[in-house]
Amino acid sequence: LAQVCVKLGLLPAVVGTVSTTMYSQKQNEELLQDYFHGVSFVHRYDNGMNLKRAFRNCLVPTVLFVTVLGSLIFRLRYQAGSLAAGLKLLAELGGTALCVAMLVHTCRSRSSLLWPVFFTLCMTASDLGAAITGEWTWKALSEPEFDFERLATYMEVDVRSSGKRYSDSGRVYFIAGTRVDQDAASCFVNERTYCVAPIVRGAGNSSQGFFSSGIDCCDCPVTTWRCGVWEDPFAASGLRQVNNADLAFYRLLAGKRSVG
Repeated sequence: LAQVCVKLGLLPAVVGTVSTTMYSQKQNEELLQDYFHGVSFVHRYDNGMNLKRAFRNCLVPTVLFVTVLGSLIFRLRYQAGSLAAGLKLLAELGGTALCVAMLVHTCRSRSSLLWPVFFTLCMTASDLGAAITGEWTWKALSEPEFDFERLATYMEVDVRSSGKRYSDSGRVYFIAGTRVDQDAASCFVNERTYCVAPIVRGAGNSSQGFFSSGIDCCDCPVTTWRCGVWEDPFAASGLRQVNNADLAFYRLLAGKRSVG
């Protein structure tokens, strides 16, 4: 290539261009290092992949994620909410302190900012991800399950008896011959369709406070019923509705009688 450039008379220009480029890059690096007091984003002596640092900077955010998530979804939050909140705050403060310590150490040692920035981004993503996942899991799964565990279980319940006797029920198993009276179902539309049908025994239509309920599982007016295990003719048990926001609509449909 050099011989070709000499024959074409291009070698001085090529050499001059390369020299100018190298000089410009070196000059820019020196200016950046002076500006950051010796700290560069990727230092020329510290720009390789370090497996030890990579493992450490991934392990600590993982521990933060597990700690924050555990404080939001496990039984500790249900039994001692303040303690769980304190554990979450302690983990977040510890993570923040580690990020600040790494940045300070990097600035003092005038080494690369690559790993401290990567570590800070991983810690932030872990904290936000754990908080969002934990809150959703708590509302959708953990809290309802813990509520059910505190409620009583009743066996061989006759729907013709007063529902007030089972006001503390969580799980109810009805006697044989109990069914959902789909012909007496009612509905209410408020952005979503709320469906309610009385639970009766045999061919009767009297119920003292037990209803099958669901959301978006029936037409309004009710022509089809798809709530619960509607296709199983032998289903004879139910779980209590504990969502207060939905319960208001169910009670509206069932009148002034309590919904079980």
